[in-house]
Amino acid sequence: MLPLVHRSPFRRVFLVFVLVLSGAAVCTAAPTPTPTPTPGQLDTTFVPAPGTNDAVNVVISQPDGKVIAAGRFTFANNIARNRIARFNFNGSLDTTFDPGTGADGEITAAVLQPDGRIVVAGRFTSFNGFTHNGICRLNANGSVDQTFGLGNGINNPAALALALQSDGRIIVGGQFSQIDLTQRFNLARLNTNGSVDLSFDPLNGPSGDVNAIVIQPDGRIVIGGTFIGYNGFARGGVARVLGNGALDPSFDSGVGTGGSVFALALQHNGQIVLGGRFVQYSGTNRTFIARVFGDGSLDFGFNPVPNDWVQSLAVEPDDRILVGGFFIGINTVGRNRIARLNTNGSVDLTFDPGAGCVGALTNDGTQVRSIALQQFGRILAGGIFTNYDNQLRDNVVRLFDNAVPVAYDFNQDGKPDYVLYNAVTHQTAVWYLNNNVFVGGAFGPTLPANWKVVGVADFDGDGRPDYLLFNSTSHQTAIWYLSGTTFVSGAFGPSLPNGWDLVAVGDFNADGKPDYVLYSPATRQTAIWYLNNNVFVGGAFGPTLPVNWRVVGVADFNGDNKPDYLLFNSSTGQTAIWYLSGPTLLGGAFGPSIASGYTLIGAADFDRDGKPDYALYSSAMQRTAVWYLNNNAFTSGAFGPSLPANWSLIAP
Repeated sequence: MLPLVHRSPFRRVFLVFVLVLSGAAVCTAAPTPTPTPTPGQLDTTFVPAPGTNDAVNVVISQPDGKVIAAGRFTFANNIARNRIARFNFNGSLDTTFDPGTGADGEITAAVLQPDGRIVVAGRFTSFNGFTHNGICRLNANGSVDQTFGLGNGINNPAALALALQSDGRIIVGGQFSQIDLTQRFNLARLNTNGSVDLSFDPLNGPSGDVNAIVIQPDGRIVIGGTFIGYNGFARGGVARVLGNGALDPSFDSGVGTGGSVFALALQHNGQIVLGGRFVQYSGTNRTFIARVFGDGSLDFGFNPVPNDWVQSLAVEPDDRILVGGFFIGINTVGRNRIARLNTNGSVDLTFDPGAGCVGALTNDGTQVRSIALQQFGRILAGGIFTNYDNQLRDNVVRLFDNAVPVAYDFNQDGKPDYVLYNAVTHQTAVWYLNNNVFVGGAFGPTLPANWKVVGVADFDGDGRPDYLLFNSTSHQTAIWYLSGTTFVSGAFGPSLPNGWDLVAVGDFNADGKPDYVLYSPATRQTAIWYLNNNVFVGGAFGPTLPVNWRVVGVADFNGDNKPDYLLFNSSTGQTAIWYLSGPTLLGGAFGPSIASGYTLIGAADFDRDGKPDYALYSSAMQRTAVWYLNNNAFTSGAFGPSLPANWSLIAP
């Protein structure tokens, strides 16, 4: 049985293609293409009026596009909101979220649960008149959830950091010695009802404040703060903890930062980025930011130099790093309080905040305290400022991002998914994966007769993948714009000349927009058609293929940030990679030969190591597999999920 959630596609299909007896089709027109906003540019569609009257310590993006802000403020958009508020997607205050009198002290941390409830922590003793020392949970409408935290709460109270485990339990860090009268030094875990989880016991724990917490995919917990030890072992500023609260000895930071860590972020390859107020890591100069490997050792190849503290970090889907803080420059490049770094630590010059964040309504220094990614290619930032790029924005702002989304990621978890097709019903489906493991699925739209999906890419720049369709009979192309697996609208793309097929998609001119890859079976010539959304803007011939070889995918195999051809010879099972610069062939290399009975479908980065892997499918066994690569070299492989009868893997 296909483990999917069914969504009837027939009405959606009819809205795009009106099929008549003549075989003609009518498609709705896409919006007129507009210039892509510059990364870092102010998003003028989010207009808080004017924002908050004091610091925003936390910004959180909800799945519906609304924005939670929490901090030290007492007004939001000139309406009383004590320390927490929610904004609509356009920046207006969401009056359906009413926290009443709110918190009587600063909120320093918050996490959004999958059910829409919000856990907040900080320096407060009550929320909307209810006693809650340091931690509280709110319902989705802002009211206090009285099923959570009925005990004595956190002493001091000074909870500074929160993280949500996949099982719903909550990691709390800060400056405290007790929770609900249970001894816990600066680190604890709470059950889903807010009671202390006694199975997590750090004993003496960290020797100082815990300011930041991230949870690795394997469940281990990384903490950052002002401590110099953990339960008697030297750990300076950063440590990793096991699921029972014990120190993880396989992560050894030693003397570490010798200063305060205020922010942590995980990259997809397992490396950990630290930001704060420090000038070294284990005896090596590192100014306010560093990156370490999974064993705690320093990554010597990553050495950006901000000229002041780093307060916040966020990792993009492509592993570039957003940085916020007090600084006004990094690596001598002017960047006022917010910047983006390339994966090697250099300043990403394509992300330009202009004049950046300036001003302050209080006596605090101007700073960015929180950064969050929002769907639709946006970035949220909160902190202490009055202007962003010379436009009024009090303490909360939204920017354009335009980071390249992870290819084939339909549920926006940063991991590629399978696209399936049923040749009998013409139904599509998406199977959500965690590496090679099936985690869920949903039906996608049904295709009209004679149409097939030849690629997946984000054509309309909303940060979500769309279907690229081709009709080999009429040579017509079309784009179906999706939100997850849900059809939103469609538009015809350019029709191809006779004798040419549409075979793949990729961004060959580095404009952030996907382009067509064409192939002529008669001449074996390839070509690139450059697009702006669904509009043709230019083209160039690509290399000619040898006999029996075909392009099955496009990905950057050699790490030069330019797409390459992935070739497959179905007669011999041989694979090859042609390295390109735009449409120009620079060189090539054979990849591993595919096992008998399998076909190479395409490529995606399944293990999130920054390198594309092969997706394989056996129609006889209905079995999928992933081959992990380092450039063109096979490193290992694993079976993926088997498909139901009549279904085949069509992407990646």
